[in-house]
Amino acid sequence: MREDAMQEITRQFNRSNEWGITVKAQYQGDFGELFEKTALVLNTPESPQIILAYQEQAIEYWQAQALVDLNALVDDPEWGFSPAEQEDFFPVSWSQDRIPLLGNAAWVSRHTGRWTLCTITPTGWQR
Repeated sequence: MREDAMQEITRQFNRSNEWGITVKAQYQGDFGELFEKTALVLNTPESPQIILAYQEQAIEYWQAQALVDLNALVDDPEWGFSPAEQEDFFPVSWSQDRIPLLGNAAWVSRHTGRWTLCTITPTGWQR
């Protein structure tokens, strides 16, 4: 049931997004299975562009130098959020799950191309 709903959301996004982004939603198992699959392809061309991870998993990705610090992107004039847009997020979104040397818990694998900043809030994901 959830997979059907996610596939429908993905179809709607792919049809209507103004940026020409194509999303391919793929079920990868539970968090443990997702972590195992991702760890095998870190820093390779097969590495996912966006990944959801628990903090302890994100730390392992960070140790493998497979994460990008998104703090600079938040304030970026082209790709970032305006102060008003940042206020749309729950304050906890900007302060939770930080790696002391890195920052926010919204993670993206290394990728050469355009970035999409996503973070998880108490009401769901935000872009």
